[in-house]
Amino acid sequence: MEESKQLKEMIGELKSDVQRGFKENREDHQIIKDNYVTNDRFKPVEKIVYGGVSLILIAVLTAIVATVVNAG
Repeated sequence: MEESKQLKEMIGELKSDVQRGFKENREDHQIIKDNYVTNDRFKPVEKIVYGGVSLILIAVLTAIVATVVNAG
């Protein structure tokens, strides 16, 4: 009898933990949804960053080629 009472209490605690977890998950989902950046807003940033990285890589490769040419 005592074991069944303990088991019922453990099930009740588990149920409340699961409900609390779902509530926290819904809150986290809402926060993510509110702070989500759409693809339309991200595209200009992506193009600027890719352009900057491309310029840096071209400058590095140009310096390497210039060093090789001057050394030869």
